[in-house]
Amino acid sequence: MASRRVIDAVEKLLQAQGSFRTRDLCRATRLVRQGAQRQVAQLIREGRVTATGEARARLYRRAPEAAARFQFPMPGTDAARAWTTLARQHPAVGALPPAAREVAEYVLRELVDNAATYSGGKNLWVEVRPGDPFELAVEDDGVGLFERLRREVGCASRVEAAQEVGKPRLGACTGEHAGEGLFFVLRTADLVELDSGGLRLVRDRLRDDHALMQAPDRLGTRVRFAVARGRRVTLAAEVATWTTRFRITRGSVRVKLMEYGTHFVSRAEARRMLAGMDHLSDLTLDFAQVEGVGAAFADELLRVWAPAHPQVRLETVGANELVADTLRRTRMKDEG
Repeated sequence: MASRRVIDAVEKLLQAQGSFRTRDLCRATRLVRQGAQRQVAQLIREGRVTATGEARARLYRRAPEAAARFQFPMPGTDAARAWTTLARQHPAVGALPPAAREVAEYVLRELVDNAATYSGGKNLWVEVRPGDPFELAVEDDGVGLFERLRREVGCASRVEAAQEVGKPRLGACTGEHAGEGLFFVLRTADLVELDSGGLRLVRDRLRDDHALMQAPDRLGTRVRFAVARGRRVTLAAEVATWTTRFRITRGSVRVKLMEYGTHFVSRAEARRMLAGMDHLSDLTLDFAQVEGVGAAFADELLRVWAPAHPQVRLETVGANELVADTLRRTRMKDEG
């Protein structure tokens, strides 16, 4: 395998000038020509670079299907620059079919903008992993998404903060579009894995499913997403599913998948779960694997919040017999 020092030097050369010659690698690594040639030959065998030309005119470029990692400083990096850099310097990005490219660009720009604006980090990295599905990852060295939300929204833990991600508006966060970027990211990429602070949030668009699980603790936030090369659904069509004239009108909260409890008792728990949901038109609460709910929780949900937001069509699904009975008795109080 080529040495890490050589791989890093080649990456810098490719990012700076798009191609390199053996003499460029010699200057960057202080290797003698023969040693540099051996390393380049190994890079070719590993599928990292391709060669054109002969002898001293031989030129090396990034292989179309090679994985790559790009680094950008923060502040000073904007989303448009990051995408332009990738499209210019990695052949696989520019070769994406239109529908897949449109979604990949949209998601990447949202993630880069989010990191640059909120992470507080000094560096941003973007990884490209060609294949099918086509994968990109955005990583920063900031405070971490779940930790930032814990502080700003006032959550008791990072797990509670993770529940806020994917809501159309993030709890108490200010701003007209607070949270909408991540809402659409999770619903336009085919697969999203968000790692931060020892937790991993996974959203599978094709299965309309998501889950929260433990993961190795890490500095900052890393978001990996995948887009099928043969994707047929356009970005506009996907976004139209969730918006009406650019206002979000559909949402789903699946309590079973948030994994922050199997019993919900208090009014405070209901208010926390429903924060940011008041401007939706459709809201589904999935109680699968929830073992029980208290009367106060059900009352806050069905007799306080629902009547206060008549524009939201609220549906409860997946409840076991005990939970369903509690919800039914709560509804009957109004009927009686």
